[in-house]
Amino acid sequence: MHAVIAEINVFGVLVSSALVTALLAWVIFVPVRRLLAWGGFYEWTWHRPLVDTAVFILLWGAMTAALPTLTRWFQ
Repeated sequence: MHAVIAEINVFGVLVSSALVTALLAWVIFVPVRRLLAWGGFYEWTWHRPLVDTAVFILLWGAMTAALPTLTRWFQ
């Protein structure tokens, strides 16, 4: 059973875990978006902002799932 992580301690300041995971996802999303544009992936999609949103949400979900492991590394 996993404990719910509501806040993360960053140098003594408690920050919402949703904000931290969203920022981590954004840091990964920016180069992924550039790679997709460079590789011509967006030419095969119908609506680029919709694809960008879906990719960001997938990355955010992955960061949320990986958060318990990431917090163990930084303790």
